[in-house]
Amino acid sequence: MSERSAATTSQGERGVRPGSSQTTLSHLRDRDQELVALGWKKSLARWLALVALHGGLFLRSQYAAFHGCSEATARRFVARLIAGNWARQFPIADERGGRSPLVCHLTARAIYRELDIEHTRYRRRTSEHNRWRRLRCFDYIIEHPTLNWLPTQQDKVEYFQETLGVDTVSLPRQAYTARDGTRTARYFPARLAIHTARHLVTFLYPCATGRDVIRWPYWVSSMDPLWAGIRAKGRAIHVVALCRTNGQVRDMRRTLDGLRAPVELAANDRDRRHLTTLAAIREPEHWHDFGNHGPLAEYLETVNRVRRTAFALHGTVSPIIEAGSTYLARRLEPESITL
Repeated sequence: MSERSAATTSQGERGVRPGSSQTTLSHLRDRDQELVALGWKKSLARWLALVALHGGLFLRSQYAAFHGCSEATARRFVARLIAGNWARQFPIADERGGRSPLVCHLTARAIYRELDIEHTRYRRRTSEHNRWRRLRCFDYIIEHPTLNWLPTQQDKVEYFQETLGVDTVSLPRQAYTARDGTRTARYFPARLAIHTARHLVTFLYPCATGRDVIRWPYWVSSMDPLWAGIRAKGRAIHVVALCRTNGQVRDMRRTLDGLRAPVELAANDRDRRHLTTLAAIREPEHWHDFGNHGPLAEYLETVNRVRRTAFALHGTVSPIIEAGSTYLARRLEPESITL
């Protein structure tokens, strides 16, 4: 299990800063070009698209880190947004008022309309707890902007249904009743970030407060049908816990360890050997290298078979992931920002 932090920057990984023009953000699908038409320069349009698609909120420190600029430059950019009624600024922590660091909230309908997400909830002011969750996810995303992110509900549904062929009933969803009484389902209601690779699907889980630690088992249970469907299509499951403190990192590492396929579920020596040998591969990056008919496919087939057998015997089976890691967002640590 690996621990990633903002101390290991994208600049160190790729040789260029995340906001450099040399960095290709393919998951935007050129949606940022629509914002250029509104009068924004390419680099700023890309940043605004990133913010709007991934939560609608950002800190000046995040802008400065992404673009490799000074805090003063970031402050001027935020002032321009506010002066043009593109955004508003307010304290992250409600109770601390002016003593709390300020978060910039992108609110202009025109930006979201151009990105074809005009009715997203990211335009609305949300609770302090949700602000922290979104900022943690966004911090991870801007440290890894070149990954194949699925930012919108439509992107997620299209990928899992059309690309992978996962059954619709396996997708997490929540039913809503409209004012006219009609019922509708909203898929991926938690709106947490997901990115995909050739043999791996990664899910982010932000641990903003103790409430998220309490919600963790419920989220895992809600995701298990989707994870089983993904595994059946030959992809491994990777979960990244976004933590606030070093103590939380240690706790979540133990929690993630508990989700790996337990060897004791194996009903025969062959399955037990597969789970023991291949479960020892702890770094999620290593899962990318397996071929369709190599160790990964063998491992996933074994996990699915063991789960089916355990369910037949016990009537229930715990959720399982293939890899887990933690991320400590240095810009959002208590030492950097006081709640």
